[in-house]
Amino acid sequence: VNPSNYNTVANGSWNNPAIWAGNAVPPAGANIFILHNVNANINTTCNTLRVISTGILTVSTGINVTVLQ
Repeated sequence: VNPSNYNTVANGSWNNPAIWAGNAVPPAGANIFILHNVNANINTTCNTLRVISTGILTVSTGINVTVLQ
């Protein structure tokens, strides 16, 4: 099973569906592409995580972002 790709379309909090293409928060195991200013404010696990040159990922204190690959 291939993981799904999720990319941002706006700045905001990770748990806000409106910042993701498809208007859905990525499920665990997704491939993530950050193209905007995103605050990781929930614990999450992703297959891959890429911060593209236009993007910034800020991880809130006490939050874990686990990348499998």
